[in-house]
Amino acid sequence: MTKPAEPVKFSQPESFEAALDELENIVLEMEAGQMTLEMSLLAHKRGMELIQYCQVTLQDAQHKVR
Repeated sequence: MTKPAEPVKFSQPESFEAALDELENIVLEMEAGQMTLEMSLLAHKRGMELIQYCQVTLQDAQHKVR
């Protein structure tokens, strides 16, 4: 019987701009269509984490401006 895979832990982006750059690279790689299914799923998961990070960062900035 095979062991379940360990969950992948991604690092926190250095900044909002770094998160956007990484997200853009993920989109370009996925659009190229050269990823395996497993790599596509990991890229999607990372992309969702980056989007959430960016949304929280923007909300924090909005609260500071108010």
